[in-house]
Amino acid sequence: MSKYLGIDLGTQSLKVLIYNAESKEVEATASSELALRSRPDGTREQEANWWLDALHAAMAELSPSNRDGIAAIGVSGQQHGFTPLGADGRVLAPVKLWCDTSTTA
Repeated sequence: MSKYLGIDLGTQSLKVLIYNAESKEVEATASSELALRSRPDGTREQEANWWLDALHAAMAELSPSNRDGIAAIGVSGQQHGFTPLGADGRVLAPVKLWCDTSTTA
């Protein structure tokens, strides 16, 4: 069976979709909402670990039979964000989202 997992990380939620290429049908979908840190100065941030928590929550909504046999994964995400990473690959600070204007000056 040719099943594919699509993952889309947006600013408001993370969505997952299982597509069956043989039947040409979507077998399952799930999503998990994401919090948004907003401040009057234009700050729009998220914590990177929120994304992983949302992925785990959305995947947990899919049945084991839906998750079984996935041949490939496709990922899409937000544009124009900034996730600062250290040399060891660890996230150093909150993620600045595309809609953040606190750093305009």
